[in-house]
Amino acid sequence: MSPNEPLQVEMKLTGRAACKSMSRVQEHLAQANGHIAELKVQIVRQRVIVKYALDTGQGSEVAESLLDALEGSLRLFEKHRVLILGQLQRLSKGYHPSAP
Repeated sequence: MSPNEPLQVEMKLTGRAACKSMSRVQEHLAQANGHIAELKVQIVRQRVIVKYALDTGQGSEVAESLLDALEGSLRLFEKHRVLILGQLQRLSKGYHPSAP
């Protein structure tokens, strides 16, 4: 192994450690879901603003730019959510509530 390669260590979590870790990941999932829901609301509002600007002949460049940024953020949070769900799935495979 070269000095530039990261050291990979695999740990099996059991009992309380696994429960705490799973709980923490579930909190992250709840946060991501909240951010996704809020972004969806903001995107709908911003689309209305863009449409109004276009319909009334006003400049829409800034409004469209913000809409693009919100949509990009939504895509990133959705990818982040997939990552969290994968982590939850991996944790649940090794998690046994009856373990000490």
